[in-house]
Amino acid sequence: MRSFFCIVNLKLQLQKRIVKCYVYSVLYYGVESSTLNLDKIRRLNAFEMWNCRIIIRVFWVDRVRNNEVLRRIGKEKEVELTIIKERMLQYLGYVMRGEKYGILRLIMHGTKDDRRSIGRR
Repeated sequence: MRSFFCIVNLKLQLQKRIVKCYVYSVLYYGVESSTLNLDKIRRLNAFEMWNCRIIIRVFWVDRVRNNEVLRRIGKEKEVELTIIKERMLQYLGYVMRGEKYGILRLIMHGTKDDRRSIGRR
């Protein structure tokens, strides 16, 4: 992907559309079935900034702040947590409705159908 963005005659708008189409769609697909914690959020933000820096050819040794990179590229944050959370909820609904995901449904509910035995046996 990096060699693709090193082509000089591609316009910035086209590069942004390609990243949104190919990179972020795969990213959202991969994130929807995993848990979202602070470490993953930091990694997602770092990945977004890495893509932005490659597009405008600014690297970390240039000491350019993230806000400046976003201003140069002309966009807000692309990795929206709301989009990721919506995708996670859609995936959860898919798992809960599906017949072939019985074991996952059992894990998510956290209960068994059996009755508990009496006493310490």
